[in-house]
Amino acid sequence: MSLIKRLFSRDRYMVAVLLGVATALLARGAGIVTQIVAVPVALQHLSHERFGVYLMLAGILNWILLAASGLSSALAKAIAGRNPEHDELRDLLGAAIAFVAMVGAVMCLIVSVIFMIWAHRSPSLPASLRDETLVAGLLMSLTLLAIVVLQVFEGVQNGRLKSYIINICRLVGSLASFILLFTVPRFWPAIGAFVLSLNGGLLIGAVLNAAAVARSLPPRFAHLRRDIGLIAGLLRSGAPFLFISTASLFQTYLPVFLLGAIKGPVSAVDFGLFVRGLVLLLSVAVMFTAPLWPALLSAEARGERARAMKLAVPVGGTVLALALGAGLAIGLFGGQVLSLWTRQPYHGGHSLQAAFGVYIFLVLWSHFWAIMLMGQGRERLVAVVLFSEALAIAGLGSAGAAWHGAPGMAIGMALAVTCASAWIFPVSALRRLLSDPPAKPTETLSTEDAVETLAGGPAVE
Repeated sequence: MSLIKRLFSRDRYMVAVLLGVATALLARGAGIVTQIVAVPVALQHLSHERFGVYLMLAGILNWILLAASGLSSALAKAIAGRNPEHDELRDLLGAAIAFVAMVGAVMCLIVSVIFMIWAHRSPSLPASLRDETLVAGLLMSLTLLAIVVLQVFEGVQNGRLKSYIINICRLVGSLASFILLFTVPRFWPAIGAFVLSLNGGLLIGAVLNAAAVARSLPPRFAHLRRDIGLIAGLLRSGAPFLFISTASLFQTYLPVFLLGAIKGPVSAVDFGLFVRGLVLLLSVAVMFTAPLWPALLSAEARGERARAMKLAVPVGGTVLALALGAGLAIGLFGGQVLSLWTRQPYHGGHSLQAAFGVYIFLVLWSHFWAIMLMGQGRERLVAVVLFSEALAIAGLGSAGAAWHGAPGMAIGMALAVTCASAWIFPVSALRRLLSDPPAKPTETLSTEDAVETLAGGPAVE
């Protein structure tokens, strides 16, 4: 026991990151396997057109998840940076949950209306699929609304440097999705079956994590009127994270919907599968980067930047190697990879795989440097750049899709990232690292405090 205490007190940030990475390897690995298996299973039970509709549904309805992104990340930042009192944290949590529930309901209504208008008026969607599409869209909307409210609890765990608990809950959810994937479609071979299988597992994991937080930190709703100021404070702090999350949807899911709306659901299949591949690669990268930025931020607040920065070198090397390897593999052999994955012929052509290979490298490269900037407390810069880039992705991508279909969309997206985050982020992060001296220490944790902080004890509360 004394050995464990010495290890924790020697470098609490290293331990927190290693715990997060180790459990993320299991959770993200299980999620990646589930997503990989889901594609050939879906194509086995659904037609090419139905699967394209499913990808488009995810492209528009995943915007519901934005309702919690800003507040959840703001909670993590508040806890990691200043360790609020127990009662204050209960009020913050309760206010965040109430606000996300209201905003999530409004966003659910808005995106559902957009989706229904498209389903009823799109000439590319056959009339025989409209009822099935509406049922699947309703099911996806409701499950995502429940998930987005429960995601607020993840901010508490991330702020406590206990992302490993989130990962364990996600592991259970991924296993549940895997089981549902091989049972539900056998009895209900429809688009909604895959929505229920994949989103159902996410919901199970979110419920388990929320229950783990609520046991030691039950949210308090008794003073919601008084807590309007707390919500406003969280919104000011969480606004950059909201814009960052919005930009991530522009980078991934929204282009699938735009391409399908412009060229039809079938044209979005190969492109959407490349996007799914990018999301899986980002999941691998997040295994290493998710525990990194709270540790860097907490170290900055305590004047221990040098110790925490030792973590950035191996994490950065891993992510950048992943970016280079994945970009080259997709750029050169992307069509063969999709054919092996889906057991279906690839129709996208060499131009699509080459353009998307470049795009994958650029997104993963920018992701790491964005994490470094957030660890420096410069999330506003990240938000401004990424949101501006997102608008460029939508504009250039849509113009490219109208010009040359899926390859044109990928070219427009890669051009937007090249002109923005791909060079602004590394230049800004390195300039700060090379010029600013570390801050003076403001607080020193004892051995017991370090252990209790990681365990969710009095040091956090």
